[in-house]
Amino acid sequence: FETRAGREQKSITINGSGDTVLYWDPDWITEALGNLVKNALDHIEAGGRVEIAWHETPVITRITVKDDGSGIHPEDIHHIFKRFYRSRFSQDTQGIGLGLALAQSIVEAHD
Repeated sequence: FETRAGREQKSITINGSGDTVLYWDPDWITEALGNLVKNALDHIEAGGRVEIAWHETPVITRITVKDDGSGIHPEDIHHIFKRFYRSRFSQDTQGIGLGLALAQSIVEAHD
Protein backbone atom coordinates (compact mmCIF):
# COMPACT_ATOMS: atom_id res chain seq x y z
CA PHE A 1 0.00 0.00 0.00
CA GLU A 2 2.99 2.32 0.44
CA THR A 3 3.49 2.48 -3.34
CA ARG A 4 -0.15 3.34 -3.96
CA ALA A 5 -0.20 5.90 -1.15
CA GLY A 6 2.88 7.62 -2.54
CA ARG A 7 1.51 7.65 -6.08
CA GLU A 8 -1.74 9.21 -4.82
CA GLN A 9 0.05 11.68 -2.50
CA LYS A 10 -1.39 10.04 0.61
CA SER A 11 0.47 8.77 3.66
CA ILE A 12 0.29 5.69 5.86
CA THR A 13 1.68 5.71 9.39
CA ILE A 14 2.11 2.72 11.67
CA ASN A 15 2.24 3.09 15.45
CA GLY A 16 2.56 0.44 18.13
CA SER A 17 4.92 -1.62 20.18
CA GLY A 18 7.38 -3.59 18.08
CA ASP A 19 7.42 -6.55 20.44
CA THR A 20 3.71 -7.41 20.37
CA VAL A 21 3.02 -11.12 19.85
CA LEU A 22 -0.25 -11.92 18.09
CA TYR A 23 -1.85 -15.36 18.22
CA TRP A 24 -3.93 -15.05 15.08
CA ASP A 25 -3.88 -16.51 11.62
CA PRO A 26 -1.47 -14.10 9.91
CA ASP A 27 -2.88 -14.64 6.42
CA TRP A 28 -6.46 -13.85 7.40
CA ILE A 29 -5.56 -10.91 9.63
CA THR A 30 -3.42 -9.51 6.80
CA GLU A 31 -6.45 -9.87 4.51
CA ALA A 32 -8.71 -8.04 6.97
CA LEU A 33 -6.23 -5.23 7.58
CA GLY A 34 -5.55 -4.96 3.86
CA ASN A 35 -9.25 -4.49 3.18
CA LEU A 36 -9.48 -1.77 5.83
CA VAL A 37 -6.40 0.07 4.55
CA LYS A 38 -7.60 -0.18 0.93
CA ASN A 39 -10.98 1.19 1.96
CA ALA A 40 -9.34 4.05 3.86
CA LEU A 41 -7.12 4.93 0.87
CA ASP A 42 -10.16 4.81 -1.42
CA HIS A 43 -11.97 7.40 0.69
CA ILE A 44 -9.36 10.06 1.40
CA GLU A 45 -8.18 12.88 -0.83
CA ALA A 46 -4.60 13.60 -1.91
CA GLY A 47 -2.69 14.78 1.16
CA GLY A 48 -4.80 12.49 3.36
CA ARG A 49 -3.46 10.16 6.01
CA VAL A 50 -4.20 6.59 7.10
CA GLU A 51 -3.00 5.47 10.53
CA ILE A 52 -2.62 1.84 11.57
CA ALA A 53 -2.07 1.52 15.31
CA TRP A 54 -2.20 -1.12 17.97
CA HIS A 55 -2.41 -0.98 21.73
CA GLU A 56 -1.78 -3.98 23.93
CA THR A 57 -3.56 -4.60 27.23
CA PRO A 58 -3.26 -7.66 29.46
CA VAL A 59 -6.41 -9.04 27.84
CA ILE A 60 -6.40 -7.98 24.17
CA THR A 61 -4.45 -6.26 21.46
CA ARG A 62 -6.61 -3.61 19.80
CA ILE A 63 -5.72 -2.71 16.22
CA THR A 64 -7.22 0.40 14.66
CA VAL A 65 -7.19 1.69 11.12
CA LYS A 66 -8.34 5.28 10.81
CA ASP A 67 -8.13 7.99 8.22
CA ASP A 68 -8.77 11.69 7.96
CA GLY A 69 -11.39 11.38 5.23
CA SER A 70 -14.91 12.75 5.36
CA GLY A 71 -16.25 9.78 7.31
CA ILE A 72 -19.15 7.46 6.73
CA HIS A 73 -22.38 9.06 5.60
CA PRO A 74 -25.14 8.63 8.23
CA GLU A 75 -27.31 6.86 5.63
CA ASP A 76 -24.63 4.17 5.28
CA ILE A 77 -23.53 3.57 8.87
CA HIS A 78 -25.86 0.60 9.50
CA HIS A 79 -25.10 -1.06 6.17
CA ILE A 80 -21.33 -0.88 5.59
CA PHE A 81 -20.68 -4.44 6.78
CA LYS A 82 -23.35 -6.01 4.57
CA ARG A 83 -22.11 -8.02 1.61
CA PHE A 84 -22.31 -6.20 -1.71
CA TYR A 85 -23.35 -2.93 -0.06
CA ARG A 86 -22.00 0.10 -1.86
CA SER A 87 -22.77 3.62 -0.80
CA ARG A 88 -24.33 5.84 -3.39
CA PHE A 89 -21.88 8.48 -2.11
CA SER A 90 -18.79 6.37 -2.84
CA GLN A 91 -16.19 7.64 -5.29
CA ASP A 92 -14.70 4.11 -5.56
CA THR A 93 -15.85 2.66 -8.86
CA GLN A 94 -13.78 -0.52 -8.57
CA GLY A 95 -15.18 -2.18 -5.45
CA ILE A 96 -18.10 -4.56 -5.28
CA GLY A 97 -18.91 -4.15 -1.59
CA LEU A 98 -17.22 -7.20 -0.07
CA GLY A 99 -14.11 -5.79 1.65
CA LEU A 100 -15.65 -4.57 4.90
CA ALA A 101 -17.96 -7.58 5.17
CA LEU A 102 -14.99 -9.92 4.79
CA ALA A 103 -12.91 -7.92 7.29
CA GLN A 104 -15.72 -8.12 9.84
CA SER A 105 -16.12 -11.88 9.35
CA ILE A 106 -12.38 -12.44 9.81
CA VAL A 107 -12.21 -10.35 12.97
CA GLU A 108 -15.28 -12.04 14.45
CA ALA A 109 -13.79 -15.47 13.71
CA HIS A 110 -10.72 -14.49 15.75
CA ASP A 111 -12.73 -13.26 18.74
